[in-house]
Amino acid sequence: MISLQNLEGSVVVVSGAGRGLGAAMAVSLAEAGSRPILCGRNREALESVASTILERTGVQTQVVELDLGDAASVARAVTQLKAEHEVIDLLINNGAMWLESSEEDHRPEEVLAVVNAAVSGTFLLTQGLMPLLRGSSRPDIVTIGSISGLPGAAIQTTSVPFYAAKRAQAALADGFA
Repeated sequence: MISLQNLEGSVVVVSGAGRGLGAAMAVSLAEAGSRPILCGRNREALESVASTILERTGVQTQVVELDLGDAASVARAVTQLKAEHEVIDLLINNGAMWLESSEEDHRPEEVLAVVNAAVSGTFLLTQGLMPLLRGSSRPDIVTIGSISGLPGAAIQTTSVPFYAAKRAQAALADGFA
């Protein structure tokens, strides 16, 4: 298992790195000596995180636009990463779209975006980067879940599509393991 103590020099792809947990992980990974690759939908947010990392650590980070809900965007990101890297040591599947519960019907495009980002996009990104991971002497994949991904978890304020997508993401992690 990879720990922060042995990440020196590792190449790490972080999806959803433009804000929140993904941004915090990217900064911590750089502080631990890795070279994070920041992936996400919002280039401006990713560049802000890259700037923070550069200021704090001196580490130059790559920014890759990636919309996990769009298969073409995932394919472009995978193609770019394969062209620019021979090896990836760690893939952190953190990107997902939130959809809160609502008394109103969810629009079909909202439902599809949530499910596609968490399930299809996570699968396609992982599958696409597998050759680069196999080239590593210490490959690992981490999929960030949610309490919604746990069997029997209360739905609380999340929507049923988000709940289902996080449960499916847990199945993906099991399957890749």
